[in-house]
Amino acid sequence: MQRIMIRPIFLIALLFFSFQLFSQSVFRINGIVKEADDNQGIAGATLTVKSIRTFVETDDIGSFKLEFTGDYSIEILIQKEGYLDKTYTVQPADLNSSTPIIFVLNRDPAFSGRIHSTGTIPTISIDEESSSDG
Repeated sequence: MQRIMIRPIFLIALLFFSFQLFSQSVFRINGIVKEADDNQGIAGATLTVKSIRTFVETDDIGSFKLEFTGDYSIEILIQKEGYLDKTYTVQPADLNSSTPIIFVLNRDPAFSGRIHSTGTIPTISIDEESSSDG
């Protein structure tokens, strides 16, 4: 009789530890943050996992890779100055997928500053002869 009781307890314990192991898995999400007006990538946008305060910034073309551990049912806050914030609830299909998630941000109409989506900083080359006083 004692042997029969051990099996259900063992199965419950195994199920519990399997759940704990899954909840501590490393999850990966990759994607691109784009501008709604011209579909260009947005450099320097911040993506924050709200519940664990992990964040990453997009690169020069708006791409990002985000890794986190714990529960996969999270929300990501996407922010960039001059754009309206966006919150996204991660779906199970988003995790560890090779297909990038595309987030589209809209310009904030109340923002009066100039917004640069992507590109390089213009440089001015000054010729030594033209810069002399004589």
